[in-house]
Amino acid sequence: MTRPAFPIFLSFAIAAIFWSSSTALGQDTGPEKPVQFEEIVVTGSRLPFSANEAVGPVIILGKMDLERAATDALAQVLQDLPVQTGPTTNTHSDGSDGSARVNLRGLGDARTLVLLNGRRFIFGGLGADSSVDLNMIPLSMVERVEARVRELEQLPARESGLMTGASSATKGVFTMNGVKFHFDGLHGQKTGAFLDQRENYAAAAQYAHGEALDVFCYQGGFALHLAPKCTSVTGVDSSLPALEVAEENAKLNGTEIEWMEANAFDLLKDYASAGRQYDTVVLDPPAFAKTKRDLEAAARGYKELNLRALKMLRPGGVLVTCSCSYHFSEQELLEIVVAASLDAKRTVRLLEKRVQAKDHPILPAVPETAYLKAMILQAV
Repeated sequence: MTRPAFPIFLSFAIAAIFWSSSTALGQDTGPEKPVQFEEIVVTGSRLPFSANEAVGPVIILGKMDLERAATDALAQVLQDLPVQTGPTTNTHSDGSDGSARVNLRGLGDARTLVLLNGRRFIFGGLGADSSVDLNMIPLSMVERVEARVRELEQLPARESGLMTGASSATKGVFTMNGVKFHFDGLHGQKTGAFLDQRENYAAAAQYAHGEALDVFCYQGGFALHLAPKCTSVTGVDSSLPALEVAEENAKLNGTEIEWMEANAFDLLKDYASAGRQYDTVVLDPPAFAKTKRDLEAAARGYKELNLRALKMLRPGGVLVTCSCSYHFSEQELLEIVVAASLDAKRTVRLLEKRVQAKDHPILPAVPETAYLKAMILQAV
């Protein structure tokens, strides 16, 4: 999305709009030149919501004020800046080590945002490693509570809700890979968008063609990405509310997709028996193996799905098969696909093995983080 509709824990901000040389931005191009500030604004909040409109600036220092300050050092400007810490008291930030220590109402520099040319300044330098793109800083934050997880973690029960920011942040429209989606941060599975599949959606679209079938489509993640590349797309899910949102998503994108409410196992069995054929099939089921006890049943489920799908693929057809079960490894999924292809008497070629998107990092020391497996195969 172009501007995240999520919140920020920072209650205050200091914005500095300035011109600087390339050296000041961390590029070694010659002797260092001083930064020339155009304006520093200390505000009660940077969030542009009506609830915060009454919070006026604490201090605005324009170009003339900064010229009178007779310094080009940001740290010195901030250190000399009186900052309101209460209804009647002003204090100066105290930096005994020579670095800026801006305290907005006692929050401390760790929770104070300093913006330089639209980028966050981290005390200690102006180089590329010392700043963060402002667009990556959320404006609102919704806490989504999973009751079962809180129970397992022995945490007290609580309701999902908006933690900070505008109420409009709980619902809206966002864009992923150029495709528009509705989202509801308080209801539905996750937030209505499986962002861990974001890169896999785009990868699947590169191979998709002809008639496509998206099984366990939920709100149309894969189906909407396949639509521009395919002559027709059918999305299947057992949840009618999810399909209703999927249809709204299709309207957002001006796309026609057939949505079917059905049990995926029953539908694939009937279609395979009836000789239905597709050029692209996507299998993105929920986690079948949430515990190790479920592995045997999960293996049967994955094999049946892949067997039916392979029987329905035309020569040259593409199968995108996924598993989000941590306990079911990539190798086990591959073995299931091989067994299913042998039973279906189909030769398959592995085009890609994929995992979750990069913003869902995999930590080698925490194997549970490697939970999503996706394979793109072609039936010969």
